[in-house]
Amino acid sequence: MFHGDVPRQDHALPKALDDPTAAKLLRAGQADKRALVGVTVEFLLRTGLRVGEYTALTADAVVLIGDTNWLHVPVGKLHEDRYLPLHPRVVELVDSYRDAHVPTGHPLLLPRENGKPLDRHTVTGSSTRPAAQQGCPTSTPTSSGTPWRPRRSTAA
Repeated sequence: MFHGDVPRQDHALPKALDDPTAAKLLRAGQADKRALVGVTVEFLLRTGLRVGEYTALTADAVVLIGDTNWLHVPVGKLHEDRYLPLHPRVVELVDSYRDAHVPTGHPLLLPRENGKPLDRHTVTGSSTRPAAQQGCPTSTPTSSGTPWRPRRSTAA
């Protein structure tokens, strides 16, 4: 296999946030009027969880080991449970959100304010904004009326 055998990507791969961008996102999350937005942004930035892992966390996911709070993340991509140390600010945000918005005995750690479970689309906002506002190339319809999608080569 040679370098020229692999086709070029039509789009750039996602990049990690640099520090100034992450700080800007954190400030925007904290300024949002919905408490869950601030909790979610800070939680994801400080733990590095995937959105699917975040939405599946159960109410008993925060565990006290010694004098430190840890987050128990069930079986994931690597097929093993793992424990992540939690920043005290995240623990404080989770506790205050649960006290204000989550009824006693709810099985999820952070459900929506109305008690319904979070899903990937709620967290990422992909269902609330049209594709044209997201800057997505799929928003440009073709002459047949179907959205244009970039072709991806499956040849290996």
